[in-house]
Amino acid sequence: MSNSGYYVKITKIQKAKKHLSSVYIDGEFYALLDDDIIYQNNIKENDDVTLDDMEVLRDKSEFKRAREKALYLLDFKDYSSYDMQKKLSKDYDSDVVLQVIKSLEDMSFINDYDYAKRYANTLLKLKNFSGKRIKLELLKKGIDKYIIDDVIDNLCINPKEKIKELLLAKINFYSADERSKRRIVAKLIRMGYNYDDIKSAAYEMDIDL
Repeated sequence: MSNSGYYVKITKIQKAKKHLSSVYIDGEFYALLDDDIIYQNNIKENDDVTLDDMEVLRDKSEFKRAREKALYLLDFKDYSSYDMQKKLSKDYDSDVVLQVIKSLEDMSFINDYDYAKRYANTLLKLKNFSGKRIKLELLKKGIDKYIIDDVIDNLCINPKEKIKELLLAKINFYSADERSKRRIVAKLIRMGYNYDDIKSAAYEMDIDL
């Protein structure tokens, strides 16, 4: 802003909603500022301030609000940095969002490696996904490839043994008709298992596909 160093007058501070007040400069609405920011910086009606100073306070206020929202969201579930960035970007400026993400990472509230490990274990244990499918799901969460590769390696998934385990869970598989078998095979493929591995596992179990 070319006139950012010029002095202006705060003409009104009006309570807007919880923890926020509308600040007016020279009779026009300027920004919603956090009440703590206003109090800590002793901002009052009829004060003469520079736009430079007000921009700093506006940025501090937005950062505080965005971080508080992020911490609120984290009370309910874990987020990857990518998912949190998407969530906050709906309401806040991208520069502020990146600052908040960095702050949360510094405080260990967001850790993509730990998140990836927990999410991968959930997908393996509860959904029986293959390493390939788990990798795809982690990529959707914006997890870096080097983290994903390390997490998948540490899961030590043996695809054929996992397929056998899943086939055994279908207690009627040996007597299932062709249509039912096709449905089961299709489901395994959707879970990320390779068709050749499925055929090989079934062969070793004396199951005719």
